Amino acid sequence: MSKIKSNEIMPKVFLVNGETDIHSLLEGLIKHHQIIINLTNSSNISKCRIVDFLSGYVYALSGTREKLEDNIYCFTIK
Repeated sequence: MSKIKSNEIMPKVFLVNGETDIHSLLEGLIKHHQIIINLTNSSNISKCRIVDFLSGYVYALSGTREKLEDNIYCFTIK
């Protein structure tokens, strides 16, 4: 089992209800450099918009996006 070093920042996990949560997601991404979002409670249109927006944002900052499961994504800024 790996141990997390004390200087590593833990990812922030968000349960997203809609597009109004974008500001919180961006703040979490900036502060924590990695967020995990759960889009289960979002509508299909909101899911696409949120994933597209965050994908563009992290791409511009040389970050990555990874789909962990249905409706669950991890976004990371290096």
